[in-house]
Parts: sequence; structure tokens; C-alpha cells
Amino acid sequence: MRLFNSLALTHARYITGQININGANVSLAGNHVEGVPDWIERSGLQFLYGGFSSTIQYSYVSKGFSDANNTVFNSTGIVGVVPAYHVFDFPADWHFLKYYHVSAGVNNIANAKYFTRRINMYPGPGILPADGRSFYIGLDVKF
Repeated sequence: MRLFNSLALTHARYITGQININGANVSLAGNHVEGVPDWIERSGLQFLYGGFSSTIQYSYVSKGFSDANNTVFNSTGIVGVVPAYHVFDFPADWHFLKYYHVSAGVNNIANAKYFTRRINMYPGPGILPADGRSFYIGLDVKF
């Protein structure tokens, strides 16, 4: 059995810079850099037995902003906060008879509703939602 964790703190802020909003220059100093959440964590527990392994993995990403001005809300949906989200995944692998490998799993076990970015093109404008719960299975054979 293995326990793992990866935790990242990214303090990405504008030091200088301006943006023009309705003819007025507005300072960006101190604003969050767009698309960069402060915290990202990936942790889990991996079980190993012979040629079999499975993992339960937890992922957390803190809120972020989709624009340099750090707009919290906009009625068009093109800019605004990208909320924090939590996701659990469960992959498994089995290697057997030297040439065979089966992989299967469930992503987003709790069917969390979240999005990771905003778009202003097709199919937008608005948010681009992440996939809900999904299942997969694969078979590899070496010849």
C-alpha cells in the first residue's frame, strides 16, 4: 500500500500593468494572474498485490479568475470566477500471463459538477463544463 500527496501553492499576482476599461486605465497590480489557482492538491492511496494495482485519488483545485481584471461576475459568462472543485477517481490495472494487461476505472466518482475555464468561442460564450462520472476499460495484448 502506498500513500501519496502532491500539494502546490502558486502565488501568481501581477506586480505592474494596466488594462483599459471604458476609456480608463485600471491598475492590475496585486490581481491574481488569470487561469492560475492558488492551490492544487492531488492525494491518494494505492493498493498493490501481485500484478494488480488500484488507486483512490482525490483532486482539489482552488478558485481562480478567467481574466486579468479579476472580474467576479459578468452577465455574459465570458469572464468571472472559476470556482474551486473536488474530484475523486478510481483507476485499476491488472497485468497477467506475461502478455496481458487490463485497465479500468471510474473518473469523477461523485459526479461533481464543475468547470475549469470560460470561453468566448464555440460553443460559448460561457463556461466549458467538465465531464461527469465516466467509466473506462481497456485491454492490452503484446504480440
